[in-house]
Amino acid sequence: MSQFTEIGPNRLRRNSLGLVAVTFMVISAAAPLTGVAGAMPLAFLLGNGTGIPLTFILLTLIMLAFAAGYVAMSRHVINAGAFYAYAARGLGGSWGGAVSIMALVAYNTMQFGLIGLLGGVSAGVFSQFGIMLPWWAYSLIAIALVGILGYRQVDLSAKVMVVLVGLEYLIVLIVDFAILGAGGAEGKGLAVNILDFSALNSGSLTAAILFCLGSFIGIEATTIYGEEARDPEKTIPRATYLSILMIGVFFVFTTWLMIAGTGADKLIETIGGLEDPTAHFFILAETYTNPTISMIAGLLLVSSLFAALSAFHNYIARYSYVAGRDGLLPAAFGRTHDAHQSPHIGSVVQTIGALIVLAIFAGL
Repeated sequence: MSQFTEIGPNRLRRNSLGLVAVTFMVISAAAPLTGVAGAMPLAFLLGNGTGIPLTFILLTLIMLAFAAGYVAMSRHVINAGAFYAYAARGLGGSWGGAVSIMALVAYNTMQFGLIGLLGGVSAGVFSQFGIMLPWWAYSLIAIALVGILGYRQVDLSAKVMVVLVGLEYLIVLIVDFAILGAGGAEGKGLAVNILDFSALNSGSLTAAILFCLGSFIGIEATTIYGEEARDPEKTIPRATYLSILMIGVFFVFTTWLMIAGTGADKLIETIGGLEDPTAHFFILAETYTNPTISMIAGLLLVSSLFAALSAFHNYIARYSYVAGRDGLLPAAFGRTHDAHQSPHIGSVVQTIGALIVLAIFAGL
């Protein structure tokens, strides 16, 4: 039987998120465009080259198997604490508390890293338009915007994430279908056998798995929104499976066409010859479409990182809320905003922490 954990009026906003909202908020953490533009060229170069699409197929199947057990628990324990709630129910409060702290540390660490990455990428992208600001200025703007979204009602963040993630998918698919329409490199690049198992060990399978698994980051967070979802017993399992499939199929299709667009026999040589391997996708975009599409992709790379920042901010705020509600953190964390019903204390504390870290690294 499904079970909510709540105390008095301090509850998260019920029935706020449908299937699409939960799915896209989770996918936003994986930052699909960032994965394609930033991680995949390195996966090709340092991993197993043309074996990347097959690696994604195998990992998608593994993630679906993981999801089968994970969502089975989500039907019985509906709690914004996710892993913490499951560990506490199965192993006891001490183990659950340890899991909660580990999750908070891990999500905060990821958040701090993304703040710096967004600043650096933004400085490079906007410098092309003559806007010369230090990296930390972009990070500061992002922290402020993420903090505002996290403080307000969750459905506002959901609407923003649906738009940003949708645009990420759209720009990558435009490039994908342009390569498909051109027939790949020299019009004959589509004959790439993505089911060639010998390609799995053509380089470093370990590195390939590392980069590919990173593309699924955040899919466990569907359960974090259980208390805010409509019909959570159905919405959360469906969103978990859907997010895994949308990420897996997207990356199989896109990495195949990135190989086809470059030429399987020239892939490693081409990427290895670039001063910055992460320019590979943008070069493909300009080659098979036009400079405008490549420029738009650069702007959407910034919004992709912003969406990931917002996603992890939401995770941290909700874990903090549950930790406060269950006595692991001061009780103030377990309170929700009177109007927005958001975990606003955790949101504000995370924002302050992000500002402190930014100030340290910016030397302010």
